[in-house]
Amino acid sequence: MSQPTNTYKRTQEEALAALVALLDTLPSDTKLSLMLAYGLAHIAHQGQFRKTDRNSDIPKQAYIIHPTRVMLILALEVGITEMASLAATLLHDAIEDGEGRVTLDMIKIQFGDDAADYVERLTKPNGELDGKLSPEQDHAYHERIANSCIQVRLAKLADRIDNLRDALTLSDVDFQRKQLLETRKYFLPLAEVTNTYMYVELLRLCDQLAARTA
Repeated sequence: MSQPTNTYKRTQEEALAALVALLDTLPSDTKLSLMLAYGLAHIAHQGQFRKTDRNSDIPKQAYIIHPTRVMLILALEVGITEMASLAATLLHDAIEDGEGRVTLDMIKIQFGDDAADYVERLTKPNGELDGKLSPEQDHAYHERIANSCIQVRLAKLADRIDNLRDALTLSDVDFQRKQLLETRKYFLPLAEVTNTYMYVELLRLCDQLAARTA
C-alpha cells in the first residue's frame, strides 16, 4: 500500500491552493461550510504569525497557514472528509489563541454541536504559571485528548505532525528538543492506538528531529 503524499507547504499561497483543490472534490454543502470555517479561522488569527527563522528564505507566514495545513493532513493524508471534523480542525486554535474574536457558540451555530465539541476538547485551559500550563494542567489536558473520540484524537495528531514538520525547518534547537520530548511522551502513545499512518509519520519526524538535535 502506497503512503499518502506529504501535504506540507512552506507558504500560505501554496497551502491555500491545495485547500482550493481539495474543496473542489467535496460535496457543495461541505465545501461551503469549510469555506466559512476558513474565513472564521482567518478572523480568529488575524495579525498572528508562525515561528520562523530570522534568516529564512521564506518570509514570515500568517498563522492561518497552520490550521490550513492541519486540515490538509486530516483530509489528504488520513482520508477524513466529514465536515465537522475538517471544520473543527481549521478552528482548533481559534478559541485558545483567537483573543475572543471567535466563540464556541459561533462555531456551534455555524457548524453544529459536534464541531463545537471537538474544538472545545482541543482547546487548552488558561495557564496558571505566567500564562503557561502547570505540569498538572498539561497532564490533564493530554488525558482529556486521549479519552476523547477518534475525531478529536486525529485532529490533535494532525496538529502535532504539522508542528514537527515546521520545527524541522527551524534552527532553534531548544524548541526542537521540547517538541521531540512532548511527542515521545504524549503523541506517539496516542498515535499508536489511533492511526497507523500517523504513528509511522510521527516516528519518522521524531527520528529526524533527534538527528538534528543530537
